[in-house]
Amino acid sequence: MAMVTRLDGGSVRWFLLLTVMSAALTSGLADRNANAAGACCYEQVGNPQILCVEIDETICDVLLGTFYGEGTTCDGIQCPSACCLSDFTCTLLTEADCALAGGRYQGDDVPCESIECDAFGACCLSDGTCSDTVTYVECVGLGGTYRGHGTVCGGDTCDGACCFGTNCVDNLTRFDCDAAGGEFQGFGSECATSPCPAIVQTAVWSLDQFADGIEKISTFQQFDDQGGMRPLHRVTVELSGNVVAGVELCNLGGVTIHSRTDVTEIVELRVFPTIAPPIAIANVNHPAIIECSGDEAPNGALSPGACCHYGGAQIFPIDPPLSLEVTDPADLASFVGGGTFDATVFHGGELSYPGSPVILTVAPHRFEAQLRVIYDYGDGAEPCYGDIAPEPSGDGTVNVTDLLLMLAQWGATCPCAADIAPEPDGDGAVNVTDLLALLGAWGPCP
Repeated sequence: MAMVTRLDGGSVRWFLLLTVMSAALTSGLADRNANAAGACCYEQVGNPQILCVEIDETICDVLLGTFYGEGTTCDGIQCPSACCLSDFTCTLLTEADCALAGGRYQGDDVPCESIECDAFGACCLSDGTCSDTVTYVECVGLGGTYRGHGTVCGGDTCDGACCFGTNCVDNLTRFDCDAAGGEFQGFGSECATSPCPAIVQTAVWSLDQFADGIEKISTFQQFDDQGGMRPLHRVTVELSGNVVAGVELCNLGGVTIHSRTDVTEIVELRVFPTIAPPIAIANVNHPAIIECSGDEAPNGALSPGACCHYGGAQIFPIDPPLSLEVTDPADLASFVGGGTFDATVFHGGELSYPGSPVILTVAPHRFEAQLRVIYDYGDGAEPCYGDIAPEPSGDGTVNVTDLLLMLAQWGATCPCAADIAPEPDGDGAVNVTDLLALLGAWGPCP
């Protein structure tokens, strides 16, 4: 499918010429070419909209339109329309081609000039199903959980690990995990990296805009330790996703300069209930050195007094995620109770441009990110490392049932239930060290 080329509006002469021709065509003055006419989709100037008219191919070419062949009519023709892509740019595509490109179709006959592309992705609904190309606002309105910009339904998008006490089950939806009485560990989580028991809270931000030095605050519930029966061992706070920002370079000097530059976002994560708030700071680099092109900076060259915008919003992935861990008992105590606490994120741009006097701006800043708080807790009882059978939680006594399971796993490369020594996580194999530990714990568990 050929795409309609958008007019840049940089030439007054072309603007006036095409405006006059548009008026003539839509008023029927082009009927003199009816014998060679065919359907032509083009973008009208002055009053931006996408039109289909039946005209001569030569005139269609002058209008920078798409000609569908002599004798074709506008009946049944779907003109390319605005399609927002995952890099926040807009291009003109049919609805089918927009879907193939993984974009979000903005409706029939809509020009890109009237569109500001928003983030979109997969939405996990409360019934366990998933909906694609949905915005954050739309997903919340559906009662779902937004999975982040650029995500798509399928695979484990809406699955994750589910804790049932100390037992963990992979690939359950939040709906199925909640229905079975488990604690869902987050979308995309796995038992291998999600120790149970644990409780996870999640906050999702979708392109909230704020300036440098202004923090983004999310409020979370404190942990209920049930009167000490569920002692809190560790709190982990993780930030993942992207920072999205526009970049502008203006040449203040008297000579032409190149437009290639490095841009780095600084992202800072803080958690505030603790006695000494832990801080994680990361320099989130743009994946590549960026350079302007096109009319703003032909061949990457920026003229004196000119500015360029690098083709729109730039994406800075927070990869690897920022992570904070709190394990000090005095700090952990501030997470326990029936109230709330805040986790805040600050961020701003750092720019690198050598040489000539310039203004290099990174703004506005927007987050397309997820913040998770993970509470790792215990059951309040002393661990009984030899009570391994029946799996997963034993029977309260170290006896011959446990010995038989250990012999069945003897020599195995773990993780496995019988790898109990040295405490607490074993040494990766079932051997005589584990046998001695089991025999030393023989009898009822404390």
